[in-house]
Amino acid sequence: MGFLLLLIVAAILFAAVYGLGMLLPARYEVERSVELEAPPNFIWRIVTDHAKETEWRNGVHSVEKQHSQDRKPLWKETRYDMRTPLFLKTVVSEPPHKLVREIVDNTLMSGSYQIEIAAAGEEKSKVTMRQEAELHKPFQRIKMYLFGSKAAEVERYLSDLKQRVLVMKAMEEDEEGD
Repeated sequence: MGFLLLLIVAAILFAAVYGLGMLLPARYEVERSVELEAPPNFIWRIVTDHAKETEWRNGVHSVEKQHSQDRKPLWKETRYDMRTPLFLKTVVSEPPHKLVREIVDNTLMSGSYQIEIAAAGEEKSKVTMRQEAELHKPFQRIKMYLFGSKAAEVERYLSDLKQRVLVMKAMEEDEEGD
């Protein structure tokens, strides 16, 4: 009798959490900007060198170039905090100002990441990153709203990019000084 009651309570809790997840919005958009001490071309080289992102992006375990039938750049990105990898296809590339990567072949989410780089002075740039996403699974929505932040990924990327720019600028200055 006790086991049956436990099973019923578990089923009711499961249904309640699933129902709550269904009520939460699946789509969300986040946009953040940062000003960096580097010209747009310098930043463009960093954000388009996807293969080297494991060197500077926290949480990215591996990045592998994939074959794409439409010949657009396609990358498999594996992160420490995700069970399934993201497949990111470059759908817009307008050097050195605009890069859009679309999430493809993912059962958990779909969407895109857009990076815009604008000159903000002689040796400065304003980098704006926009994430548009749709979480397909109700439990993913619950996890995002209860334990995560919709903006966390974008903010982490921009913070990591800022650090990478500082490191690359310092290395460039050291090479010029030698």
